[in-house]
Amino acid sequence: MSQHTSFWQHLADTLTATDKLVLLLVVHSQGSSPGKAGTKMFLTEQGKSFGSIGGGAVEQRLLRMARILLDDNQYSPQLIHQQHQPEAVQDASGMICGGEQTLLLYVCQMRDKELLRQVAAHPSGLLMFSPAGLQWHHEMELAAPFQFSYRSETDWFYQENLASQRQAFIVGGGHVSLALSKILATLDFDITVIDERDNPDTLARNHYAQKKLRIPYREIRKTIPEGNQVLSLS
Repeated sequence: MSQHTSFWQHLADTLTATDKLVLLLVVHSQGSSPGKAGTKMFLTEQGKSFGSIGGGAVEQRLLRMARILLDDNQYSPQLIHQQHQPEAVQDASGMICGGEQTLLLYVCQMRDKELLRQVAAHPSGLLMFSPAGLQWHHEMELAAPFQFSYRSETDWFYQENLASQRQAFIVGGGHVSLALSKILATLDFDITVIDERDNPDTLARNHYAQKKLRIPYREIRKTIPEGNQVLSLS
């Protein structure tokens, strides 16, 4: 990935080199679930993955399901409902963290490549998934970052406001910050690294951050905004 390439750009570039891949996207999350709404990754026919939807055994099980879609040439969007409750009978994930999730498995094909390239080139607007497939409305926006509506397996939609990119502020520009920036870049965060030192080597090598700020730590309160789409790490 060069400098900072968005998730959608990386997906479009990868799709150019392969016939198809599976996008795994968390469309709804409630409670203590691994991977919140908007979290995404993809799996290629060659078995390579990019991004994460929470890791662990649940992610591996979903990757196996994605592999089956690729092997069986299944192209219909698939919704996977998961209950992370010890007493759950239906849609039990085997986890006991107490939340619930709905995930989308969407097979991207060559016909989606041009649309995905437009999304990557103009990262604003409204991206929509439904049983009919993938749509992008570049002149529309949601008030909220995400919206998921479900009535039945054949009547649902997920919308993501691309203009509302999640922000990550990392305090400190050392080795841990560099490694963390690389991970957050795969999750499509807009990354800002803050350090009060004069250009440490690890900060200079951090090509994943969009912004690098040199300010005293005592002044960072003025720099980091509040909001549900903001992640602050130190």
